[in-house]
Amino acid sequence: LSHDHYREFTKRPIGDARRDSQAMIALTVDDRAAVDATLTSAVAAGGRADPNPAQDPGFMYNRHIEDPDGYVWEIVWMNPAA
Repeated sequence: LSHDHYREFTKRPIGDARRDSQAMIALTVDDRAAVDATLTSAVAAGGRADPNPAQDPGFMYNRHIEDPDGYVWEIVWMNPAA
């Protein structure tokens, strides 16, 4: 939604996601390769890769994408056996 259209749904101010942390959004994927593939697709759609450092402690792997509105999404794989 554009901000003008979004204002039709709320009287609250629209926050600035580049200035304030407003939410933590995580998407899980099936394997490590899917983390990188999802990030590549998100960059192609206009996102900015890796606004936060990747984490790779072995049993999980994640990277982040910043969407055009400034929200940061975590793409994560975790080994369910761990």
